[in-house]
Amino acid sequence: MERNFAKLLKALRLRAGYGLREFAEVVGEAPSNYVGRESGKLGPWQSQAKLQKIANALALRPGTEDWDAFFIAAGKNTTLPPDLESQLERKMIPVLLRTVARLSDEELLKVVDDLRKQKGLPQYESGGTD
Repeated sequence: MERNFAKLLKALRLRAGYGLREFAEVVGEAPSNYVGRESGKLGPWQSQAKLQKIANALALRPGTEDWDAFFIAAGKNTTLPPDLESQLERKMIPVLLRTVARLSDEELLKVVDDLRKQKGLPQYESGGTD
């Protein structure tokens, strides 16, 4: 799936069967502003609510590959450590992150320790760099 937000946005809009002006109106954008998003002259919207409105208008569903691709591409300008940035390419990483987001810190520590034990890694020490 495309990681470039502008190209992905255009492909998803076309797949959904919207014309440019029609879609701009549906999502509450001036056509000139919307064109800036699809051309890459303007970056992705930063508002989570706006991105969700657009995802809904494109008929994207949470938990699907298209949903994940859309939100990953929209957040591409965020900074992650380089070793983690490449992990976004792995299909199950967004699923994993959404799953662990529901865990308490204590539950998460247990999951991390169990996984590290299975892989023969030392237990996680709070304050470490790992």
